Amino acid sequence: MTQLSAHFRVVTPLFLGGADNKTEAELRPASIKGTLRFWWRTLQWGKGVTDVGNLKKKEDRLFGSSEGGQAKILLMVTPDSQPNVIPPGNILNKQGNAGIHRPHFNPLDRNQNVPNAVEEGARYMGYGLMAAFPSMDKDKKTKEIKGVKAYGGELTRPCIAAPFEFSVRLAFKPDVAETEVAEIANALKLLGLCGGLGSRSRRGWGSVSLTQLSNSQDGADEEIWRAPKTIEGYQAKITEIVGYQKNKDAGAGAFLPKWTAFAAGHSKVVLLQDNSNSPLEALAKMGKDFVFFRGWGHNGKVLGEPREGNFPYDHDLFKRIPPRNRNTEHPQRIVFGLPQNYGRFEQDQVIPADTGPKDKWLTRRASPLFFHVHQAGDGDAPIGVLTYLPAIFLPGEKNTVKFGGSLVPLGQNGGVDFWKPAEDFLKRIMSADRRHPVTPPLKASNVQFKKTLEVNI
Repeated sequence: MTQLSAHFRVVTPLFLGGADNKTEAELRPASIKGTLRFWWRTLQWGKGVTDVGNLKKKEDRLFGSSEGGQAKILLMVTPDSQPNVIPPGNILNKQGNAGIHRPHFNPLDRNQNVPNAVEEGARYMGYGLMAAFPSMDKDKKTKEIKGVKAYGGELTRPCIAAPFEFSVRLAFKPDVAETEVAEIANALKLLGLCGGLGSRSRRGWGSVSLTQLSNSQDGADEEIWRAPKTIEGYQAKITEIVGYQKNKDAGAGAFLPKWTAFAAGHSKVVLLQDNSNSPLEALAKMGKDFVFFRGWGHNGKVLGEPREGNFPYDHDLFKRIPPRNRNTEHPQRIVFGLPQNYGRFEQDQVIPADTGPKDKWLTRRASPLFFHVHQAGDGDAPIGVLTYLPAIFLPGEKNTVKFGGSLVPLGQNGGVDFWKPAEDFLKRIMSADRRHPVTPPLKASNVQFKKTLEVNI
C-alpha cells in the first residue's frame, strides 16, 4: 500500500477546535483533510479540468462523498508533543508562543497597552479571534475610564501556541493511480507553502510549513521533498508545482477559473522577507500594510497615524446625502471578500445577492488573497507569502451584489477595473516607498520588507 508521510510545523498560532471551539483548541483530522481537498482543487484548473461536474467526480473518487462512497485515502494525524493551548481571556504575546495575564487596571494609562502584546497588524488579521484594539469601560456621564473591557490582543477563542509540529500519514487504497498520489503530494506541498489551518487562515493565522515529505512503499520511507529556507528556494519549489499549466497551451488563460485555482496569466505569489526571526512579526507587518492600504480610519487616522485614504469613492458612496448612486454602484473594495459592513444598519452591508430560495446559503465570498508565513525551522528567517488566486467572483449567473436594498451588477464601481484594488495592494507591498500609486508617501515607514520577489504563474 502506497503511503505519504508529511511533517508540518505550525508557524503562527492556530485557532482550530471541535464543536466547542470557544473553550477548546485541537488538531482535527477532518479539518486537515478538508484543507487538503481545497489545495487539491486549486491544482486542477491548470491540469485542464475546467468543468465543475468533472472536478466533483475526480474529487469524490479520491476524498469520498455521501453519493460516491468512501474515500480512497486514510488520513492519520500525530502531534510531536502535547500542544500548548492558550485559553481565552489571555493576551497573546508578540512571539505567539505564550499568553499574558490581564494586567491590573491603571487609570493613569490612557492607552491601556500591554507590553510585549501581539502587534496591531497581526491583531487586525485576527479580527474575531482577539480584540483588535483596547476597549474601555467608561462612565456614561463623566466619560472617566473605570476599567478595560478588553485589551488589544486579548483572546476570545483558545489557540495552539506556535511553534508546534505534527505529522500526517496518508494511506492510499490499491486502485489509486500514481498520478493521483502525485496530485495529493503536490496539494500537501501547497498547503505547506501557501496555506494554513483553522479560523482566519487566509489572513495568516494557523500558517503551517511542510518541513519534510516522504513516500513509503513496503514500509521503506524515501524523502521526496524538503522545505525551502530562502526566497529563491521557495520560488523554485512553487514554480515546480504550479509552473506548468495546461491552459497556457489550451487558451484557457484568457478567462478566469470557475473556482479558486492557480491559473496561467492570472495567479501570482509575492514573497516578502526582512531581518526578523519572528513569524508573527512578519504577519504583523503584512497586516499593518493591509489596513493602511484599505482602511479609511477615524478622524483622519489609521492605527494612530495619518491615513492614506486610498478609497474615497467607497467612503463617499455611503456618505452622500441623498444617497444617490447607492442603488446602481457598489464599493471598489468588495474584491477583498464579502460581506462588508460600511455602517450599523442592514442597508449598509454589501453581500452576495440572493436570486431565489436555493441561494440562501450564498452569504459569503472569500478573498482571493491568501496571507501566509513560511518558516522551515527555528533560526530560519520567516518568509511572508501572499498568494493571489482570482476566480469568477460569484458562481453561475449570480453576478450581482445586494447593497442599499438593491441588486447592483458586479463591476459598477466608478469605472475601476474590478480586480485593480487587489493588484494595487500587491504592487504596493513590494514597492520601496510603501505607498499606493495615487497617494502621498506613507508615514508609517516601519512597514517595510527588505527583500521581495514576485512569482507569476
